[in-house]
Amino acid sequence: MPRFMRAVQATAEYWAWSIRLNNYFSAVGYAILFYDFSLTFSTEVEYFWKSANISLFSVLFAANRYFGLLGPIPTIFEYFTSPSEQSCRNLQVYHQAFAVASQATIAIILVLRTYALYERSGRILVLLIVTHVGGAIAALVMMITTESPKDIDTTLPFNFSGCDLSLTNGQSFHLAIAWFAMLWFDTTIFVLTLARAIQMHRRLPGGIVEILFRDGTIYYGIIVASTVTNIATFLATPSGSNLKGLETTLTNT
Repeated sequence: MPRFMRAVQATAEYWAWSIRLNNYFSAVGYAILFYDFSLTFSTEVEYFWKSANISLFSVLFAANRYFGLLGPIPTIFEYFTSPSEQSCRNLQVYHQAFAVASQATIAIILVLRTYALYERSGRILVLLIVTHVGGAIAALVMMITTESPKDIDTTLPFNFSGCDLSLTNGQSFHLAIAWFAMLWFDTTIFVLTLARAIQMHRRLPGGIVEILFRDGTIYYGIIVASTVTNIATFLATPSGSNLKGLETTLTNT
């Protein structure tokens, strides 16, 4: 087999493997999302919809719950169908916009939650707002200044059906910075929750409040670890790889 053909075959095999791995991670994220919704829907109806009053918190809950549930549906077509090239690019742009919007909604809820955990401390509120706004500005700047998927023309030496999920190093660097901004905020929430959990353990050992703080700390720890891993895929994988942002869907769900 000529050297060129061997190179094309190796590239095609790597491409197929990376697409398959990306789809596996995405499928896990979708499965967790919809399974969690099915487990908690009856409780939601009983304790929220039957007695909910319209307020900032109820609106935020509903927005986060159903935007997070329905928003990812278009991205399923990005991973598991074979749309046209233009449709793929549009789906990628939508996916990036959805990720930013969903993270912004979650961040607002986390700010309010942590503010409440610290008994409405003004200093904590200022810290959270500065961290959130600073991170949001950095993320938006990186998203706006990076090359749009619509502007990238990737020519493959083999036939491929499905969306090209590859990113250049330039795109990856900008997206990694945007994710790092979110990591900065998530880490702040994690540290504050952990510190509060330790304080509550000393004041109310073994109570339900301690359990809530403990579980919250574990949850945020998982989010931080997942975000760090996703940033690593942006920076450590080669340019044009489909493995860049491998955990994006899983982390967002």
